[in-house]
Amino acid sequence: MMWNDAAKKSNLEDFMALYDNSSSIVLVGSDKGEIFTGKEQIKERLEGLFKNNSFQWEMNTIHIDHNENTAWVIVDGAMVVTSKEGEVFKTPYRFTGVLVRNKKDWKWRLFNGSIPQGE
Repeated sequence: MMWNDAAKKSNLEDFMALYDNSSSIVLVGSDKGEIFTGKEQIKERLEGLFKNNSFQWEMNTIHIDHNENTAWVIVDGAMVVTSKEGEVFKTPYRFTGVLVRNKKDWKWRLFNGSIPQGE
């Protein structure tokens, strides 16, 4: 399952399967103090977010580069949050990340999201 599909369906297990199994994976959110390391911390954080909302990203500009086993991505666009009640909130959003090759699949090692100011 792909990133947007898992987030839009609030499917925590499918979303977590997109992360590498390393204990050093990191998710950095856009709010102060949102730094989560390791699958347990990340899963706990996402569990709280997915409980009340689903997410998807409009990816307007995507830059990806890679070498044999590492890829890095920069995405500029918008984040769309839909509450369980159907309210939709859209904000400019940027994320960067590092992915590592796990056999034939690419897995997130670092995700860093941000809400650009002044846009």
